[in-house]
Amino acid sequence: MHNLTIARMSGSPYKWAISFDEKVKKFVTARDYLKLVNYELIGEDALLSVNSAEHYFPLIYSLGATNQNERASFFCEKIIYATISMLCILFESSS
Repeated sequence: MHNLTIARMSGSPYKWAISFDEKVKKFVTARDYLKLVNYELIGEDALLSVNSAEHYFPLIYSLGATNQNERASFFCEKIIYATISMLCILFESSS
């Protein structure tokens, strides 16, 4: 997720970028994927973060390939250039 039109080389991430990353983690953990599919309804954080959906859709495809027995964990939880989320999700069987 990113918004290259307002990316900057230095400084802290935008609050909306942090907020949307947190919402993505919350919805993935809760398996509330429909909210992520309909990201336009999440609010301004989502609209600013998903400036161009072709880099967001792979998240949706990946969620569709998981099963209910898999647990999500998150790594590489950082935002670079103030807008580019590097959030990575690992799905593992809980057996």
